[in-house]
Parts: sequence; C-alpha cells; structure tokens
Amino acid sequence: MTLPVNLTLVGKIALGSSTGVAGTTTNTPSTTGTLGTGSTTVSAALAIDGARDLLSFAVGANTGYMLSASTRLVDESLAGAITGTLDASALPTPHPPVWVSAEEPDSTGTHHVIVARALADAAGVFTLYPLPAPKTGLAQYDVVISCAGAETVIVTGVPVSAQAVTAPAALSSTTISLAAAPTVYADVAPDNPLLPGGARVAFYQTAATVNALPYQIDGVAVDPVSHRLPGDAFGLSSGPLVAGAYSSGGSIAFTVTSPAQGNGGYITGSEGPYRTDALAAAATAVTGTLTGPSEVAVPVPGIAAGGRAGALTVTISAPPGGFDAGFLVASAGGRVVETADIASLLAAGGGIVTLSLPAGSALAASAGVPYQVAARAWNSSNPAGTYLATAGSGSVNLGDTGIAAVAIAVP
Repeated sequence: MTLPVNLTLVGKIALGSSTGVAGTTTNTPSTTGTLGTGSTTVSAALAIDGARDLLSFAVGANTGYMLSASTRLVDESLAGAITGTLDASALPTPHPPVWVSAEEPDSTGTHHVIVARALADAAGVFTLYPLPAPKTGLAQYDVVISCAGAETVIVTGVPVSAQAVTAPAALSSTTISLAAAPTVYADVAPDNPLLPGGARVAFYQTAATVNALPYQIDGVAVDPVSHRLPGDAFGLSSGPLVAGAYSSGGSIAFTVTSPAQGNGGYITGSEGPYRTDALAAAATAVTGTLTGPSEVAVPVPGIAAGGRAGALTVTISAPPGGFDAGFLVASAGGRVVETADIASLLAAGGGIVTLSLPAGSALAASAGVPYQVAARAWNSSNPAGTYLATAGSGSVNLGDTGIAAVAIAVP
C-alpha cells in the first residue's frame, strides 16, 4: 500500500542526511542544504506492506492481529515505478496470492533485498511504487513474481527513472503467464534457537542462469506468541524458476530452470528491527504438507553493528485469576522488536520478566533505542469476551548501559 503525503517543512531543516538501521535499505537524496525560515512543501510517498507487516496470533479459536510497519518515505521527485500484467488462469481456483517484488543486492553483496512489493489484483495488474531512482540516469531492479501455487518468475535488469507513478516502466509488452506448481509447506523447527518476536523469516532461491545472488522468494513475520511461522505452516512453491532479462519493455524470452537449491529447495534467512539479516549456510529441501510441514532451521539475526544486547526488566501486575493467557510486546519505531509469553505471570497476578533487546546509541538517537511496552491478555475460558490490550505509559530508552526497567499494570 502506498499513500501520497504532502509534507510542509517549516524552519531550518537539514536535507539529504539520513540515518538507517542495519538490515534496512536507506536511500539518501544527493542534494543537501537547508531550508530558511519560510516553508516548503515536499511530495512524498509513504509505503506500507500491510501483508508482510501484519502479525497474526491465536486468541483461543479466534485470530488477533498487530501491525508492525516498516514504513518507507520516498521523495516522489526521486522515485519511479514498474507495472505489468500477469495471467494466472493456469493456476488452481482459488490460488494463493501472487506477489510481485522489486529487489536489489543488499549492501554486503550476499543476497537480494526487497525494495518494494505489491499484490497483483484480480485482473493480474500490479504496480511497484515508490522505487528510489536518481535525479538523472537510471536505477536497475530485478522483479520477482511469486506464488505458493506457481512457478516463480524472475526478470532481471529493469531500468527505472525518476518519473511520476502515472508514467511507470512497463515490465513487458505482453502479459506474463504463470504456470502452476506444487505447493509445499514449512515451519520453524521446534529446537531452533528462539527467534525474536519481531523477526521475519525469509526463503531464498538462486537462479544460476541470471544472477549468482539469492533472491527473496517469499517471507512472513513469526507468530509473536510461538515465535514460529503463523499457523505452523507456510506455503511455498516447489516448482522451477522462470527467468529472463528485461527487453526494453518488449516481450521477454524466458528460460525454465531449476534453482541452484533444487526444486523446493530454499536458503532460510531472518531479519528484524535493529538487527542484521542472517542467511543459512546451506539450503533446506521443503517437501512438507499443510498438516505435516517440513521443519527448517532458521538462523537468528544478530544485533546491528555498533549495538549491544540490552536487558529491559518489566514488572507486570494483574488481577489474580482474571487472565491466564497473553504476551508482552516491546516495540520501537512502530515495529515489534521482541515478545514474551506471560501466561504464567498473569495467572499468578503478576511478576517480573526480562526481555533481551538491541541497545546502544549507535542504533538510534544519542539516548538509545526508545521502547514502548504493551501487554495483551485474555482468559482461556472466554478469549473473545476477556481479550484486552494495555500499554505502558511513555517509553524507556536502552542506551549504552544496556539496562532499563519499566512497569505495566493489566487492569
């Protein structure tokens, strides 16, 4: 989802400087300067990937959701778009969603990262926007089209210039047809080291015929309670890759080839706020079913460069016997960073839990990472009727000392 935003900047504001978090992509305009005492309106596009950023969890027989948004704000004068049309008529009806992403190599040159992602609509039309582009010249992106029930399509070398969203680069002059493929299912192995509650698990494949770096085919945020994959099963394609090079907007010549990891083979990875991307050293074959998914090992993302492991001690109070299920959430910058199951503490009327969190002034402002803490609680005898969410007052910074404390009362 992309929202157009008009920003009015008033006063003396530095332009062109930006501080990013390792594991994310930060695009900095080439022009620097300051604004005077007047005001200037800047048109920007605010991008939110609601599907990837929506965390689901079970509340009895119901499903709850939290938004952990990794927003991007891109100057529209330095952004372009890619559009295209897909034909999914060969896929089963109904079929899983078809996602289209624009990817580029990450800063370490080890794998591709998603810059923008969009869902193809019912007619197969998609638009990837905003895609950062230089003021003059072109940026290049590779486009990945994925669906758990289809062969993955990769188009390399798509040029993007700084143009209005109404003048996108056409991926192809013809409709790109998708071929059906078997769906396989994966889950995080139970003996896997516990992933952070705000982590995303990603699945990568390499198309040896077009680019040596792994592409992110699909991914999902972990369940904030179990720290495994939502529903304990995540669907992936076990078909081959369909790869081709961009052809000046004309029809693309595709080649069908097995990924370097083999059909159904994936390199697992993970990422999270204030953490570095982590990729497994070897691929895993995913062959599982919906009721018997393949259990895969996923590396835990490390703390971003310059940061350190911090400890946030949370004192929880709750009415005895009122709640017997729930979890604690620590978030920063609108994104979930860590969670902890507090069912036993709620049932006992409260207690203390310590969260291990990224800390340090190198990761955020000089005061450190500002965390907000909230609790979600319910009684298992009546989940829908007792569910509540309560937030702590204010925020607490985890700076270079790496230690802080906060209290939260569940009413």
